[in-house]
Amino acid sequence: MTQLRTVVCVKHVAVTAPMIGADGRAVDAEGRRFEVNEADMGAVEEALALRALHGGSVTAVTAGPARAKEALAVAPAAGADDGVHV
Repeated sequence: MTQLRTVVCVKHVAVTAPMIGADGRAVDAEGRRFEVNEADMGAVEEALALRALHGGSVTAVTAGPARAKEALAVAPAAGADDGVHV
């Protein structure tokens, strides 16, 4: 029987209100605090529960700028086996 391999997407979101940059087109991330989306952490916890029941592995995936890698630090701390930044 094949092991269950679960992939969970996690998003790194701003906790403080974003501001429009000086160019008027982009969001200025300077001085903003970011964390993993609460719903995504719930998905990680559910994937970990499935792993506990059925075995296998849990991989967290995120996409975005370099600061998004911080989201991947939270998933392994919760118990995920691996993290991938795209």
